[in-house]
Amino acid sequence: MDSKQHTQPSGTVAPKPRIEFVDLAKGFCIILVVLFHLQLYMAYYTPFDWMARSFRMPLYFILSGLFFKEYEGFLGFLKRKTNKLLIPFLAFYLLSNLVLPFLGSLVGLCSFNWKMPFAFFLERSWPNVAIWFLWCLFSMNLAFYTIVLIAKKGNKYKIAIMLALSFLLGAVGYTLSQKQIQLPVFWDTACTAMPFFCMGYIMNKYTDILRPNKFDKYILPMILVLALATKLLANNTLDYKNNIYLMSFPRIYICGICGTLCVLFIAKVFKRIPFISYWGRYSIIILVTHYELRPFFVETVRLLGLPEYATLIISLVLMMFSYMLIIPLMIKFFGYITAQKDVIEV
Repeated sequence: MDSKQHTQPSGTVAPKPRIEFVDLAKGFCIILVVLFHLQLYMAYYTPFDWMARSFRMPLYFILSGLFFKEYEGFLGFLKRKTNKLLIPFLAFYLLSNLVLPFLGSLVGLCSFNWKMPFAFFLERSWPNVAIWFLWCLFSMNLAFYTIVLIAKKGNKYKIAIMLALSFLLGAVGYTLSQKQIQLPVFWDTACTAMPFFCMGYIMNKYTDILRPNKFDKYILPMILVLALATKLLANNTLDYKNNIYLMSFPRIYICGICGTLCVLFIAKVFKRIPFISYWGRYSIIILVTHYELRPFFVETVRLLGLPEYATLIISLVLMMFSYMLIIPLMIKFFGYITAQKDVIEV
């Protein structure tokens, strides 16, 4: 966190300083996401992947829940979530499913049919499928806003009501998974992941996890315990995008929360790491663009004839460091569709 105080012009509100270790945690998270999608493209998986699957997406959901706010009311809340989540989703969805395929068909690079723009409603995959998370998170924010409004009526039982409603939705999503029933537009995943989002909100609202506190002196042993618990409990397959879980209901959430806390505490120890913290701050730009860039980096590195594990690591490093150039360009030229500038005035 930046401890410097800046004098603001009269009549303006000073922006809250960023919490540096949260940017670092986001950086770790987006690296895990890019690594997984590179593995998916190469059909080559590291031994660490089975463990990372248990907390990679929960980490994203909990980090998102940490900063949930009701703002000045539902309209203000909706405007902000539209700017930060819905507009980037729509922009990059239409770009990958309508604009680029249509232009490519005109010059003979690919075929195009008019079902492609509707893939979001008809199936769970499309060219830039990584952006599914933005829509899912938008849906979860709206649902959790409702949960908070209901919980407020419970006064001193507010936390219990939020947890009960969130885990009820989680049970619905998990049951759908076990019965192999998929709801449209990732609503099933939104249900299953709701407890993670709720836990993030509770951590920020009712604990000192984001601030220096008396428990920080135990942070190193806590990291070891949490890492060991995640390693021992994580197994089998988890696929949040497709809402597929071959783990028991309690185990999903224990692994997700333990793994997430482990990453958060590691980030709290280091506070800031060059490059990684920067990638975390602008993780949405990496999220919406990296999936389509994978073939370029992997196929270029494959020309070297290296083993698959070396190709994977070098591709990851090259792709991540390419964002030191891509991020400033995206901020300058595409700020409105990458959540850096507001399309709707708030």
